[in-house]
Amino acid sequence: MMLDLAMKIGILTRNPQAWCNLQLKQAMVKLGVTPVCFSFKDVMGTIGLGAGVTLNGKPIEGELSAVIVRPIGSGSLEQIILRVDLLKAMEYLGVKVVNRGEAIEKAVDKYYSLLLLDRSGIPVPATIATESYGEALKGYKMLGKDTVLKPIFGSRGVGVARVEVDDVAVRIFRLLSSQRSVIYLQSYIPHGFSDIRAFVIGDRVVAAARRVSSYWKTNVAQGAWTKPVKLTPELEE
Repeated sequence: MMLDLAMKIGILTRNPQAWCNLQLKQAMVKLGVTPVCFSFKDVMGTIGLGAGVTLNGKPIEGELSAVIVRPIGSGSLEQIILRVDLLKAMEYLGVKVVNRGEAIEKAVDKYYSLLLLDRSGIPVPATIATESYGEALKGYKMLGKDTVLKPIFGSRGVGVARVEVDDVAVRIFRLLSSQRSVIYLQSYIPHGFSDIRAFVIGDRVVAAARRVSSYWKTNVAQGAWTKPVKLTPELEE
């Protein structure tokens, strides 16, 4: 299938040479699409000045037909909020954004995304979140004292730690509370150092992979490896 030869699709990324971005660019070229890599630093949002969102000084709706976000990136709370706002503004201008700002807004916040999953009847690990050192200790005991501590914002297993010793829990929770950080804690679920990632488009699973590690973290960025897997109907559902 060949698309409009004049079509340009943006890849919003900090690293155009990353493996995933190179794969996206190759796929676009095969379809006759021109890939355009850029970062949030190339974008400006405007209100009351006509353009709405500019890319390197030009109205983005005149430059790109769609934008693939790879990824939202790390940053301060203000930066994350602005990035999501800019994606929403692009959509208002008619630019197709994948994933949409609203979807990223839900997914980037671990507590909120888990809340939505739980409310939809999808099983999730027992979880507590608090600013309080004292409440965190209560939650640690409620979770059975074998827990995983995570930052609410973040990916690739960075900043994730297993907390299963009382003295360690006291020191970590006290430190995080003194730094005005949130304590987001989940019950550890034994998984045989392996888990499954499924890629869903709409209501279909189009691909899946099993991640295998030599220890409890199964992030590829932390040393795990992946292999394609065919999901059973039960898992796919």
